[in-house]
Amino acid sequence: MIQAAIQKIAQEGVSASTASIPKAAKVDEGSLFRYFADKDTLLNEVYLAIKSDMKRSLTEPFPTKSSLKKRAEHLWNG
Repeated sequence: MIQAAIQKIAQEGVSASTASIPKAAKVDEGSLFRYFADKDTLLNEVYLAIKSDMKRSLTEPFPTKSSLKKRAEHLWNG
């Protein structure tokens, strides 16, 4: 459901309705609030998921023994 929330928020902004997110995830509308207490909690989890993905793309596998240019390219491309 987090991925569906990320997609809807990317399309509609943080004002994306809580009804549209479970619909995009193809789950029952009521299930959203089984997993998240409220929209703020959902938005926080979305933020943490994006931040975690960004960290992973920047650091794994980081070319620690490569030249500065290669390390910078890795960060840029990540």
